[in-house]
Amino acid sequence: MFDGPRLLSARLAIMLLLLLLAPSIGWAGGPPSNWTARTSGTTQTLYGVAYGGGTYVAVGARGTIVTSPDGVTWTASNAGTTAILYGVTYSPGWHAFVAVGDHVALVSNDNGKTWTSQTVSKLLRRVTSGWVNGIGIQLVAVGGPDILAVHYPWSNWSAQPSPAGANNLLGVASTGEAQTQSPEYVVVGANGQVFTSADSKTWTPHSCGFSGGMTAVTGTGGAQNFVAVGDLFAQKVTTDVVVVSGLSCSSAAFPAHALNGMTFGDGYVVAVGFGSITYSGANDFWNWTTMTVPPSLNDVSWGGATFVAVGDNGAIYQSVPQASTVAGYQGCYTDDATRALPVQLMQAGATPASCVAAAKAKGYAYAGVQYKGACFAGDAAGYTKVPDNPNCQMKCDADASSYCGGAWFSSVYATGVSPPNPPVAVYKGCLADHATRTLPVTLWSTSTATKASCVAAARARGLLYAGLQFGGQCYGGNVLPPGPPDESKCTMKCNSNSGEPCGGTWYNSVYATGATQQPMPPRTADNGCWQDDPDRALPVSLIPSGATVESCVAAAKAKGYAYAGLQYYGQCYAGDALGRRKVADQSACNTPCTASPTPETCGGGWLNSIWSTK
Repeated sequence: MFDGPRLLSARLAIMLLLLLLAPSIGWAGGPPSNWTARTSGTTQTLYGVAYGGGTYVAVGARGTIVTSPDGVTWTASNAGTTAILYGVTYSPGWHAFVAVGDHVALVSNDNGKTWTSQTVSKLLRRVTSGWVNGIGIQLVAVGGPDILAVHYPWSNWSAQPSPAGANNLLGVASTGEAQTQSPEYVVVGANGQVFTSADSKTWTPHSCGFSGGMTAVTGTGGAQNFVAVGDLFAQKVTTDVVVVSGLSCSSAAFPAHALNGMTFGDGYVVAVGFGSITYSGANDFWNWTTMTVPPSLNDVSWGGATFVAVGDNGAIYQSVPQASTVAGYQGCYTDDATRALPVQLMQAGATPASCVAAAKAKGYAYAGVQYKGACFAGDAAGYTKVPDNPNCQMKCDADASSYCGGAWFSSVYATGVSPPNPPVAVYKGCLADHATRTLPVTLWSTSTATKASCVAAARARGLLYAGLQFGGQCYGGNVLPPGPPDESKCTMKCNSNSGEPCGGTWYNSVYATGATQQPMPPRTADNGCWQDDPDRALPVSLIPSGATVESCVAAAKAKGYAYAGLQYYGQCYAGDALGRRKVADQSACNTPCTASPTPETCGGGWLNSIWSTK
């Protein structure tokens, strides 16, 4: 591993293409300055790499194809050809990888495991997937003076009219598959050639005052933003920085290094070449940082929250996020709508440090940050631990140098508070269910729960009973379903743990969770019906579903909050100030508490039934 970037005193020769009306680019935080070598399993030179569908695919000499789900572990695939493969792209619309090379094109619809090949008329270097008005998704590949294109069905590749004066075209990029009003393809090549097209048939040349070869081009996240790099094989060559705005170019001279491939991701343009990795950041294409690497690298791709570069002799390098500097990091854990960490302390804007502090102050053993800054807390770390990359790689909105989990993944920290010893769940038997549910709170509708996760989810809501059925559906409630038990009906094993019973068809394996029935607060504590909104008048979500007046008030009181609010059949919120506005019609808070064994109401849609806890 190496992580010692040095700023080039000589600026890199690049070309910034701001085509048509270029919107601003959203820039992220931590730069890709920390890279490590990976083992590809091949010594063949790798010329191209792409990411899509949760998979990296790299291609190279003698029909070499290797794939990886994470950029770390690579597996060889059978290309069905020994031809050199130079380029690869992923089409999200087709859910397919397409590779091109020496008079051959290949497609894979199963994340690079199997490939179908066909002979094409040209030697192709690079390929991209874009949108053409009136046609739809189209692949465009370049090589030599030639341009080939194909749309569905993918097998009918056709030669496109080459731009006038085109020589050796080496790079191609597009605005992608979004149905924009002004789709754009860009190709670059020898002698400073730059051409743009909306359909790959009619090309507009751009005279940029640059006569060197252009080897690679990439979009930069906007509708029409592109950056290209020069092909400079001399060790010290003075060339141009070219800016294109609309249909005009301007240029300036700077020294440069030779580069072969480039990509855009996470707010950075990354270029790779002869023994180097170079990136630009801080919304400034004129300032670049470079790192020296042993091999020559030929291409780079962004995906799965990391950059992956490939090169000679099977070399693969991957950018690695810096480890968290907040103490107590436990790892990346899965989440779902049931909430592994059931208490939401902040909707957004949290950092690992602020989330841990908030959770610790309220006496929770674990804190989890998710989806750029939502903060959750609880007394168990989570469901299933998974690799940080690519699952927990979203930058925190409030601190771009830190990671705040992912979509339904939490970066989990121990707060230093000792978790309480949970009571032992007591099996109550195999008890019949029916369509209106004897245990009325649905905790998992998908059959993925286990005994431990189902009981924990019910206990976190203060529910007295948990039941598993049909291989892992999970339900909770406060009344034991009527008997008699029939053990012959609960023969299904849990899908997520084959060693445990998970009920049967319309039969629950029922457990007492060990939760304690709470007393009803006095009627004088009832403050009535109050308006809520997306910013939450009571900002802390204590119980995501299945709360009763008793359990919600008890949970809020235990954590020191002045008020508890029940909303929409059993969501429980807490805070230290009453809601936005008291509703004139108090009967508007009329949704019943799903889990309550006696009739009581739990607010309404965006309406809180608010109770004092003191």
